[in-house]
Amino acid sequence: MNFESHKKFIKESHEEYKKIGYVVCPAFNNERIYFNKKGFRHLIWKGTKLRDVSDQVKRITFLKYAPRILSSSYSFKDFDKNKYDNPSVHFWSFIKIINSIKIVVLIRQVKDGPKHFYSIMERDEKHKAPRKGL
Repeated sequence: MNFESHKKFIKESHEEYKKIGYVVCPAFNNERIYFNKKGFRHLIWKGTKLRDVSDQVKRITFLKYAPRILSSSYSFKDFDKNKYDNPSVHFWSFIKIINSIKIVVLIRQVKDGPKHFYSIMERDEKHKAPRKGL
């Protein structure tokens, strides 16, 4: 994928992402999970480092599954208070197998703020759970 086509892919994907707004998640007693700019940014960046293009494309491609996974989940797989890095940040993960691929959706909450989509990834068998602090 050349630079211009990648740039167009990111822009179009971001426009679609913004249309999601939020989904209602049964696992959180029908609480809204927001799809905000922090979640989309995390698909492109990991901290201060740009993810490589293939990782960006893979995560953004999986993004279409996130609303369905969250709106149909009645329980979450993991809960992490992230007490070592920042005790006011909480993470939950949801795992669903789609087309023989284990997909993990990560939800984040900062302090008592609203829960929001934070990441999506393929879960490989080397890792039993998503890495903490993604």
